Amino acid sequence: MKEIEVGLDAVGLRTMYPGDSNMKWTVLACATLVAGCANFPPADDRSFPGAGQPAVDEMRESRALELAESNCVSQGKDVHAGRVEGQTVYNCF
Repeated sequence: MKEIEVGLDAVGLRTMYPGDSNMKWTVLACATLVAGCANFPPADDRSFPGAGQPAVDEMRESRALELAESNCVSQGKDVHAGRVEGQTVYNCF
């Protein structure tokens, strides 16, 4: 039986050597991908968990109102709510 030697080049596979042009493109593509992902802004940029969700915002506002009422009652005053720059503010009068 006769043995046939087949090199990697014949099968379409070859060894990559340092300085090979394909290796340079692969390294460049990986570096670009990593840099792009590192500089990409996060999809959800919220200052605190649950921000912008109506149920969570309502719970926070009702809790803030309860705290303001208890504080004002301890001073013998009434609580008044107002909005300043989109934020609810509670004052005792």
